Amino acid sequence: MQFHAAYSAAYRRAWRRFRQYQDDAEKRRTYDALFK
Repeated sequence: MQFHAAYSAAYRRAWRRFRQYQDDAEKRRTYDALFK
């Protein structure tokens, strides 16, 4: 059970980082579209 808890915590961290990366890419695309 402890292993599962550690695994899901790591999974949530990775998922949040992935979402953050997607949001940053979206902002970069918007920025490029506005200022090119």
